[in-house]
Amino acid sequence: MVDVRSLFDEAYAGSAPVFGLRPDLAFERMVLANDLHGKALDLGCGDGRNSLFLARYGFSVDAFDVSQPAVEKLNQTARRSGLKITAEVVDLRDLVTPPDHYDLVVADTVFCHLQSSELHDLTSRIVASLRPGGFLYVSVFSDCDPRLSEFAPLVKSWFSPAEFRRLFSGLDIGRCEEFPVLDRRHGPVHPHVLLRLIAQRRTTSS
Repeated sequence: MVDVRSLFDEAYAGSAPVFGLRPDLAFERMVLANDLHGKALDLGCGDGRNSLFLARYGFSVDAFDVSQPAVEKLNQTARRSGLKITAEVVDLRDLVTPPDHYDLVVADTVFCHLQSSELHDLTSRIVASLRPGGFLYVSVFSDCDPRLSEFAPLVKSWFSPAEFRRLFSGLDIGRCEEFPVLDRRHGPVHPHVLLRLIAQRRTTSS
């Protein structure tokens, strides 16, 4: 059985950023276009490409990852830069968050590393952690992904668009799309097929 924590610890032990320094362009555009601010939660933060962008934009960020080396790197970068990021080692299956707390939650290709049976309860807790009007940005690997990445053995769940949407049916889904991408950030250049969802918690019960 593949040990996700150990393999990510090994990957993040080096000094170079594993998945690059910039967030996905669609995520950056979503934040800027909606002029989002406040409190953010970055799930599966790694060494911080999303957290660092958000903190530099003015967010106070809670960042969780299963990898101790990743969390240590992110906290060191945040301290050096004077950014409001608190990174902790957290297994998402044990995630506890206060309700109605975050203006933005981002989960970038992290749900893929959990069994599908573990996701319903987790996503319910994530949705509850959003403030009314808060935004959610999630990406996962599509079940059409060619699975050529060196990290493919760590993936436990691949998603169809329909099942991906069902996980967040309690939110107002603004966009759910499947798209190909060529990944040059790690290992040999390789293709992916991703699913991206942008949603918002309703401000009323209607």
